[in-house]
Amino acid sequence: MIVACLKWVAHPGEPHDERFAGASPADQAALELALQQAAAMETTVTVVTAGPPAAERVLRDALATGATRAVRVDVPIDGASDEIAGAIAAVVGAHGVPRWIWCGDYSQ
Repeated sequence: MIVACLKWVAHPGEPHDERFAGASPADQAALELALQQAAAMETTVTVVTAGPPAAERVLRDALATGATRAVRVDVPIDGASDEIAGAIAAVVGAHGVPRWIWCGDYSQ
């Protein structure tokens, strides 16, 4: 299993309108690299994001591009980074130990 972490972010100019939120271009690139690596290694890709139910949009988009499983960790947007990272690690670990984890420049 390969994991791609997708951070749900508001796009510039529309910070309070969830309709314009999504994954950053860097996270989209990380997903593409995860999908390519999974194809070469003959394994699956699990995508994970943290946030409110509106964040599921990035997961649906990832599933449409070829990800096998999608997981949303329900955390408040203004939560501490270490708490969010811990919650994501617990959810990912529940599905097995990933061989690789891909993320964009701000999803670490």
